[in-house]
Amino acid sequence: YLFSRLAGAWLLEFDYVGCRMWISGAGDGILLRPQPPGRFFSLFHPDDRAKLAELLRRPPEAGQEATLECRVRLPGGAYFWHECRSIALFDRHSRPVRLMARLENIQNRKAREESLLMRSSLDPLTGLLNKSAAALRVDEFLSSRASRTGALFMLDLDNFKSINDTLGHPVGDLVLKRIAQTLTEIFAADGGIGRMGGDEFAVLLAGPMPKEELCGRMDAFLSAISAILDAPETVSCSIGACRFESPQELPSLYAQTDRLLYAAKRHGRACYIIGSLQGGELRLFDA
Repeated sequence: YLFSRLAGAWLLEFDYVGCRMWISGAGDGILLRPQPPGRFFSLFHPDDRAKLAELLRRPPEAGQEATLECRVRLPGGAYFWHECRSIALFDRHSRPVRLMARLENIQNRKAREESLLMRSSLDPLTGLLNKSAAALRVDEFLSSRASRTGALFMLDLDNFKSINDTLGHPVGDLVLKRIAQTLTEIFAADGGIGRMGGDEFAVLLAGPMPKEELCGRMDAFLSAISAILDAPETVSCSIGACRFESPQELPSLYAQTDRLLYAAKRHGRACYIIGSLQGGELRLFDA
């Protein structure tokens, strides 16, 4: 079991009777001498130590194999992902006497998985979160048990169909990319930004922001995007921004923010309307 695929892996054994730990193989350069359990746990990422402790407390049943993933600190201080496969030996009274495990470096595999996951969460044109990932980001924030203040705003490009029809889809794509870039420059540090489809974007501000600052940033955004195309062409957006306190239900918040967006469109476009959601009631006011 333990020695069939030693290359690129390292082995450990834990003696329950004497409470002793050995690291008996080290393809990645881990120390080769016996280790006290405390020293052993220090080799693992702090967030993963509880999983290892639980494995020792509750080893796999006789004839069964347990598998978990954890990060191991290698010489030089970097943490690399490893897969830990373990079995346990028991005495005739069904008490564990020894745990044996093999840890294999899976850093490259994890990097590929994370890359695939990241690509599946991003809009391919703009590099922003796609609709599903953006909705999940907002929902996670709203679901917090602690009361948290934030803002969600939705924005649509004004007359985007006209840009595509008169200047061509490549220019339209360029405009979308520049919109995404400008949103990122102004708002990325404050929450999350997503492309919800077509010419619609969403921004989550995951924290309090005074109305004056919010207005200043949206003014800066509208000013910046107006110069994306050469004169006489201009780019503008209609924006609805809803300030709130969590917990909130995503469908309700989305619907109220959408109301603000369409209020901005009715107001003449190239502007923003800010509202506040309090006790289920939306208070509208023109910024």
